[in-house]
Amino acid sequence: MWGTSQPVTMNEFYKVAAQNGGSIFNEDLTKTTINSPENVAALTHLTGEVTDSKVAPSPADLSGQLPEDLFMNGQIAMLHTGIWMFDMFQDAPFKWDVQVEAGNTQKATHFFANGIGVSKDSDKKEAAFKFASFMSANEEAAKIRIDNNWELPATENKEILQPYLDATPPDNREAVFESLQYMVLPPVVKDWNKISDYTNSEFEKVLNGQSTPEKALKNSEDNINKTMGFK
Repeated sequence: MWGTSQPVTMNEFYKVAAQNGGSIFNEDLTKTTINSPENVAALTHLTGEVTDSKVAPSPADLSGQLPEDLFMNGQIAMLHTGIWMFDMFQDAPFKWDVQVEAGNTQKATHFFANGIGVSKDSDKKEAAFKFASFMSANEEAAKIRIDNNWELPATENKEILQPYLDATPPDNREAVFESLQYMVLPPVVKDWNKISDYTNSEFEKVLNGQSTPEKALKNSEDNINKTMGFK
């Protein structure tokens, strides 16, 4: 049994870095700050859960299994995940709940959203816009989302959201809304997917004992500079 499971990927790292006072880029996105002492400490913590304290399963331990499945089996005590897993966990043979991550020097949480777009080349722009408007802003669509456990609708209407808050488990669904106070977004830069893929491969080397957090972030810094054309 393990104490926790937390993805060691860029999609998790940028949030953990923020919890530690770090970042991936400076504010105007003209320089990478990934190789900072704060980020080295953050990555050391993330990978150390697997390699040092061994409170989290390694890729070899998982052997192709999902952490969510191990959580349901009672083999992982605490899982870092999102509200999309609430439905799956309804059948857990034990009582569970959710909480906003503590963070290190400060709180920072993920924020994910699905957008609806209309192609500029569509020959049904008007109909597509009506559908997009309905799905995005109509109160009936918001109720449908809540009733069917889709992503939360973009609304502040407490009457619509109340059934979501009343549903259990988890009991502490207020934490979902509390987390919005601390949300951080991934950097909006060109080639973010390429950057993420490269850093993920560097992080994996650390998990496999082939590198160190310091080397992984130095190599990632060099790769970002090359990818973004920074000097």
